This record gives sequence, structure tokens and C-alpha cells, in this order.
Amino acid sequence: MADPIRTVLIVEDDEDIRLIGANYFRDVGFDVLEATTGDEGLRVLEERSDIDLLFTDIVMPGTLDGFELAHRAVKKRPNIRVLYTSGYLKDIPWGKMGVGYGRLLKKPWRREGLIAELDRLFGSR
Repeated sequence: MADPIRTVLIVEDDEDIRLIGANYFRDVGFDVLEATTGDEGLRVLEERSDIDLLFTDIVMPGTLDGFELAHRAVKKRPNIRVLYTSGYLKDIPWGKMGVGYGRLLKKPWRREGLIAELDRLFGSR
């Protein structure tokens, strides 16, 4: 039996990084949804019930950073998996809600690093 198709929501304000990530996720069999801000990501999470993974930048424009987005996502769907990403480790609001819902993949990440994190989250494909 084939593995079930999983759905990822990528929330990333940098278009190039979002595109690269979307391509990597598609390459390994994910359906991909995209958002450019935490606020937009929350709207997608409210509209779609089939999201298995939230892959979110932490520092983004708008009213919701990645930690707050993850906090709200997990409140709505306790089984959603979270993977954070950031290139601005010194600017991360570590004291905010949402810390601890997932691991951090530091930018610039590579395809191999992303796949290793997916294997940790979902088991070997």
C-alpha cells in the first residue's frame, strides 16, 4: 500500500525560499499550500482541515509570528506537526507561545536537511 499523501502549509515571506521549499516538498510527495504571512497562514489553517504539517518561518511581517501561528494551529488541531525555520536566530522571540511545538531548521537549509526532519516527523518514506 502506498504512503498517504500528506499536506504541508508553508508560511514564508521570502518568495524564493517559499518556492524552493514547495518544490522540495512536492518532490517527496506532499501536497503544498502556501502563505506569505502568519495571518494568511492562519486563514488557510481555518479553511483546510487536511494539513498535516505546518512549516513556518518565525520572523515575518504581520501580526502573527511563527510561534503564535503554531500555537493557534496546535490549539485547533492537536495532531498537526510543526517545523520552524529561521535565518534570524538572534531576533527570535523565544519567550513567546508556540515554542516547543516543533524543531527548528536553521536557514539556509538544504534539501537533505529538510528530508531528514521529515523523516523524524513522519518516519522513513
